Amino acid sequence: MPRKRTETVSFRADEDLLRLLDQSRSRFGVSRGEWVRGVVQANLYATEHESLNERLSDIEQAVARILSRQEAFSLNQARSLYAILTLTGNLSADDAKAVVQTNITR
Repeated sequence: MPRKRTETVSFRADEDLLRLLDQSRSRFGVSRGEWVRGVVQANLYATEHESLNERLSDIEQAVARILSRQEAFSLNQARSLYAILTLTGNLSADDAKAVVQTNITR
């Protein structure tokens, strides 16, 4: 694969900016130039990733809603079974509770 043509891009930075740059890049063990290039690339290409992150966030929220509804359904199911067992099944409250715990609320 042929190499892409590149050009040097440079800028001047004061001591404060250089200090911040060095603090940030040192964690990654890269040069100032490599770190700045990575930050610029991440910023310029971020729109693709933001879209993916937004979709993932939407999915996460949908899953949370489904789990919440499932929890409410399970609680209602347990209450209904308890009522049926105690009212029509002639089980004691303790026996009905044991059946519900064994079969629904594990």
